[in-house]
Amino acid sequence: MDWNNTGRRDRADTTVRSRTTFNDSQGTPPSIAIAMTLANLEDTPPSQTSFTLADEVDPDALDALVTGDIHDVEVTFTVNDYLIVAQSNGRVQIRDVEE
Repeated sequence: MDWNNTGRRDRADTTVRSRTTFNDSQGTPPSIAIAMTLANLEDTPPSQTSFTLADEVDPDALDALVTGDIHDVEVTFTVNDYLIVAQSNGRVQIRDVEE
């Protein structure tokens, strides 16, 4: 996973908090990559966050949707105060929820 981009701002969209990838060389599934990145943004271990990814989306369904045979899939959902955008090309953006 690419942890070096955490906190960078996208010039076109200033709400981007983090970017990560899944299905990297270690075979990280999307749900795990997202959960770890959210924990990193919260500066807490994944097991100690105040929320769980499974409360908002079925992790198995998410993994199946964005890693399946259908191309150009984008899944968008919110977790806590974050908007998650997971794409079938292996990219994930985590943005602040705009009020």
